[in-house]
Amino acid sequence: FKLYQEVGRKLGTNDVGKLEKWLNRWISYLDRNKETPKEALHCESEKMKALVDSWTWYQTTQKDKESVQKEPQKDNKRIDSFSTKVKQLDNFRAKFGRVRVPRMFDRQLHMWEATTMANFLRHANGNRVYSPEEFERLKAIKLMDCKPAARGPGNEWKQMVDLLLAYKEKKGDCMVLPTFDRKLHEWILDQEGIVGESLADKDTKRRKYLEKHGLLEPIRKAVAVNMKSRKRKR
Repeated sequence: FKLYQEVGRKLGTNDVGKLEKWLNRWISYLDRNKETPKEALHCESEKMKALVDSWTWYQTTQKDKESVQKEPQKDNKRIDSFSTKVKQLDNFRAKFGRVRVPRMFDRQLHMWEATTMANFLRHANGNRVYSPEEFERLKAIKLMDCKPAARGPGNEWKQMVDLLLAYKEKKGDCMVLPTFDRKLHEWILDQEGIVGESLADKDTKRRKYLEKHGLLEPIRKAVAVNMKSRKRKR
C-alpha cells in the first residue's frame, strides 16, 4: 500500500493504471511468498522504485521533446507572419512612396505598422523585442523613414488624402486606375459628393481640406472621366 502511494505521488493518478498489471503481479508474488525474507522484499521494493523513477524520467523526457517540437512551430509561425507583413509593407511603400498605411486602406497592415514602429524604437533603445535578423530586416526597408500619419478629427479620411497625395507626387495626377489599386480608385469616386457642385454642409471642411492640398480639381477631373467611361459602357 505504501509503495502504491509512492507510485501515485510520483506518477500521478492518471498514470498509475499503466503500471497496474505489474503491481498486481508483484502483489500476487508477495501473497504466494508470505515468508519472503526481508532482504528479498527490500530488493523487490528497490526494483519497483527504480521502475517508477525510470517511468518518471521517460515522461519528463517525452514532455521535453514535445515542448521542443512545439516551440519551433510557434517560432516558425511568428517568423512567417513577420516576414509576410514586412513584405506587404515594403510592397505598399514601393507602390505609393514613403507614406503610412491608412486604416481605411488596410486595417491589419495599418495596425501592424504602427505597433512595429513603436517596438522598433523600444528595441533601438535597448529593450530587446526583435531578433538581430528581424531588426536588420526592418532597417533594410527603412521602416521609420515615412511621413507621419494624419491625426485629429477625421484622421482616417485624411490618411487616405495623404495616400492620394503620395500617388500624385509619384505619378503627377490623381487618375488612379482600378488595375493599379482598386481601393484608392474607389475611394476617389466616393468623394464625388464633396467635389461636386451640390455640397452638403458636413462636407464643407473636407472640400476646403482638399482644396488646400491641391486635390479638389484633380479629384473632380478623375470622377468626371470615370463617369464618362461608365456611360460609354452602357
